[in-house]
Amino acid sequence: RSGFRAAHARVCPPHAIAMSRTALAIGGAFGFCGALCYGEQLLLQKYGSGVFVEEHPLGVPKLYGAVILVNGVLSTFLMLALSFGSGAMRRQLVEKAKKDGDEDRAKLFKYPKLYAEGTSDDAHNLNCVVRGHQHALETYPSFLALSLLAGLRHPLLTSAAGLLWIAARYMYAQGYSTGDPMGRYRQSAYLGPHVWTSLLLIAVAAASTGLSFLDIV
Repeated sequence: RSGFRAAHARVCPPHAIAMSRTALAIGGAFGFCGALCYGEQLLLQKYGSGVFVEEHPLGVPKLYGAVILVNGVLSTFLMLALSFGSGAMRRQLVEKAKKDGDEDRAKLFKYPKLYAEGTSDDAHNLNCVVRGHQHALETYPSFLALSLLAGLRHPLLTSAAGLLWIAARYMYAQGYSTGDPMGRYRQSAYLGPHVWTSLLLIAVAAASTGLSFLDIV
């Protein structure tokens, strides 16, 4: 058996196996998201009426309003909450340093520095909180743009994915703020990984919208 394993390792190196598994996982995720998009279209065609299938005078589905409220408005309040959280942490550390009479340490936490310098616990904890906010900012433009496009054809799915993204983003930041970087996944009530699931779902729905404009699907 050991000889077989050695021969198998030579034929299929571990990194090749890992890449294959990753490719299969990504392919499966895209396929699952595509199936959800197709399922929504079937559901609305068969059971939708009124708010689900009627169009607004602007030419968009009435349910597109949910996309605006959830993916646009509600997500904006989330980003503000994350911003206020990092700002409050920064002020707390500045006041703590000043109370200790250490003006030089207070400068480490002040703007315009985004991340605190040094290896102290305070610097580490602030950087974890700031990183939870900054990570959301990195994908927020894509989230908004893709949501506005995806909602034209998949308003129900897009708004649902938007709710998932908001909940996942909040818990991701809360987990990060524990001071353990892996807390963004391990201490996020199982929601942290879904910052990617929800974004992928919206991206596939946006692709479906684009393909429908080209009369491909």
